[in-house]
Amino acid sequence: MAGEWSSYANARFGATIDIPPGFVNDVQEPANGDGLTFHSADGKAELLVSQQELAITDALRRAMADRDVDMLVDGLRKTQSNAEFLLQMSR
Repeated sequence: MAGEWSSYANARFGATIDIPPGFVNDVQEPANGDGLTFHSADGKAELLVSQQELAITDALRRAMADRDVDMLVDGLRKTQSNAEFLLQMSR
């Protein structure tokens, strides 16, 4: 039924998330269980569920510890997706 939340569980990494209504995944989970990306119908939001994203996010948090909000906003404007932003900011 439209409007109901669903859940995704990744057995490999022991992660479970609730997926809001309207978010979809266009591919099957890889055979290695590496996780999935869900996106909103308008493409403006993503839910990233994978070990790679977890590692990138952890690196980003460490890298961002001494940076200001203006730098974050500038980085968001210069990238096309959350994944690209995370990769750029973790360098």
